[in-house]
Amino acid sequence: MFKKLNPFKLILLWLIILFIIGALVIPILFATTVGGEQKPLTFFVTLLLAAKYGVLIITIITPFFYFNWIKKYWYISLIAFIISGYYVFKHQQGKSKIKYGFDQEIEYVGKDEIKHIKEYYSFNPKKIRSEKHWINGRKDSIWTVYTKEGSIQSQVEYKNGSLIKTIK
Repeated sequence: MFKKLNPFKLILLWLIILFIIGALVIPILFATTVGGEQKPLTFFVTLLLAAKYGVLIITIITPFFYFNWIKKYWYISLIAFIISGYYVFKHQQGKSKIKYGFDQEIEYVGKDEIKHIKEYYSFNPKKIRSEKHWINGRKDSIWTVYTKEGSIQSQVEYKNGSLIKTIK
């Protein structure tokens, strides 16, 4: 089986596997995630990271196993290495410049799980992006979204997962 593979086919196989995983898992996450949570988007971004890092690793490792193929089609591996390496490098650079943060507080009152989440425009708690509340996995209380300047952009009220009213 490995004799029929080459670095290009391995890269394609890796990307196809990630695509299939995404096509199966993301709809499940959309169906099972409470509104306001970002699990499907977070999973999609994780798949993109896996694609970038996986292609880079494949282009680094395969020359040792497919030397004859690399001698003939070196430019394919080089192009994949440069593109994936560039995006991995940019990702590593961006890690030091994170522009988003959040605090999550969970408390239990009787049998109820109450979750409070504050999202920030940066890790500076003075720049609140939004405040959200859940009771037993359902939207509850007043949800507020702020502008970067700190004024209220929108407010809505929920009760047991249902929208009660739009305040602003």
